[in-house]
Amino acid sequence: MRHKVLLVGSGPYIREWWALHKDKIGEVSCMNTAIEVVGARHHRWYLSSDFMHNRQWTFQGMRERIGEHILGLRIVASFLSTPHWYNCPYDGTMLLNSIYDILNRATVGETPVELNLIGCDLDYSQPKTHFYEGGTPDPKRIPDDVLLGHMHKAMKDFSPMHKIVNLGPQPSFLPFEPGDPELSWKHT
Repeated sequence: MRHKVLLVGSGPYIREWWALHKDKIGEVSCMNTAIEVVGARHHRWYLSSDFMHNRQWTFQGMRERIGEHILGLRIVASFLSTPHWYNCPYDGTMLLNSIYDILNRATVGETPVELNLIGCDLDYSQPKTHFYEGGTPDPKRIPDDVLLGHMHKAMKDFSPMHKIVNLGPQPSFLPFEPGDPELSWKHT
C-alpha cells in the first residue's frame, strides 16, 4: 500500500480545491506561494534555491500576506538528488525539483508513495494562471518536449515503488494519470 502525499502548486483554482479537500490526504507539501493556502498544514514548503538569497531571509512579503506564524515553516530549498535526479540545461523547474525530492526521500525511507499533484498544471494559456493577485507565474523555461521527457523520466525512475498522479484539470499537459476522481478538480 502506498502512502499518499500531496504536492500543492499555485493553480488559479487551488483555494477552492483546498477548502473542499484539505483534510483528505495526510502529508502535504507545497511550492512557492501555495504556502498562503496551505499554511501550517504543510509538511514541507518547497522554494527555489535562490529564494532566500534574493529575499535576504526576511520573508517580508510572505509575512505580510500570511502573518507572523511563518516562523514555524519547514522549508526545503536544497533538494535531495539521490538516488535519482535529472539534468537540465534550462535550470530545471520547481515541479520537477519537488517531485524528485519527495520521491527520493520516500525511497531512502523505504516508504512507497502515491504522489498526488494539484495546482501544478504548468498551463499558462488562460487569463488567470495562479491563485494570488499580482505577480507573475513562474516561467516555463524548459521547452515542452524536454519538460515532458523529464516528467516521463521521473515516472520511470521511481516506478514501480512510487506512483505520480494528477488531481488537476483534465486534459492536462502533465503526462501523469488522473488521480482519485473524488479528489480531482472539477470546474464549477
